[in-house]
Amino acid sequence: MSEISCKDFFESLPDRFKPEKTENLNATFQFEILGNQGGNWYVAVKEGQCTVGEGKVSSPDLVATISAKDWIEMVTGKLSPQNAFFSGKLAIRGNQNLAFKFASLFF
Repeated sequence: MSEISCKDFFESLPDRFKPEKTENLNATFQFEILGNQGGNWYVAVKEGQCTVGEGKVSSPDLVATISAKDWIEMVTGKLSPQNAFFSGKLAIRGNQNLAFKFASLFF
């Protein structure tokens, strides 16, 4: 099986979304994926709905910055989010509690 790309991952999110886990969450997540095959994506969760798009949004609730290689390792389970964060591979700005919530919405 070939490696998933960052773009493939973000495009798969609407199908993976678990609206029952939102608990009235209204938040926008911004992802800045650096390097080869990187890019910017946002995920907006509002009223039990999920919107995913390419690009940047103004005033996201959380901004996560990571290399494309490390992002793929993280979303495929080869790198734990905690290890990525504490080793400096993953930088998070904004409401850090949302990082934990994001995982429960899609994994």
